[in-house]
Amino acid sequence: MPIVKSSARQAAKKHKTFNWTRHDALSDKAIARQIANHRDAVPDMTTALQRGEFSSPIKPEQIKAVRRKTGLSQSHFAARLQLNVATIRNWEQGRTHPDGAAVTLLTIINREPKLVMRALEDQRVH
Repeated sequence: MPIVKSSARQAAKKHKTFNWTRHDALSDKAIARQIANHRDAVPDMTTALQRGEFSSPIKPEQIKAVRRKTGLSQSHFAARLQLNVATIRNWEQGRTHPDGAAVTLLTIINREPKLVMRALEDQRVH
């Protein structure tokens, strides 16, 4: 089934006509079978999450500590990383979380703050 954009009104109409009784009657085995038979379905990650196979996201205080290692304010740090200062503020206050690439960059900055900041001082795309 393709993903399509719909208006709130269209979604509400579909919600009213959806067969929730049939949906609620599905067993875990039936759901697992449907997932297994649908090649584009996202696998069930419940067991992996319970085993702790995924690391927790970087914590806001860790992001602030990394920035402080550089000696830069939020606005200067954001400018150096070519980000909006609101992005840094939101990360440090836990409202949003950096994506994988940003976490990688923050990890590198944490280990070598002076080197990275020096490398990013004059970052012009040629």
